[in-house]
Amino acid sequence: DTQHYFHSKFFEIKEKYESLMEEVEWSFLIQNAKYNFNPIVGKKYYLYKGEKNNFLSLIKPNEWKEEFLGAFKLTTKNIWVKTK
Repeated sequence: DTQHYFHSKFFEIKEKYESLMEEVEWSFLIQNAKYNFNPIVGKKYYLYKGEKNNFLSLIKPNEWKEEFLGAFKLTTKNIWVKTK
């Protein structure tokens, strides 16, 4: 039925939009984070909350007690993607 089709499409688009907005927010946080290395595409990095600025690190969350925000990889399109 037509109504069901449009209803399904609406929620599909809404879900994609929300996912995209989450990517934008994470990318913004990482672009404004401090780090002292050149990130390598495909390598996992860890974002932590800092006092003044968030920072990206190679150190895993279980290796210290900093406030962990998420793990990310840089794609070939120069976009940061949150990993599980």
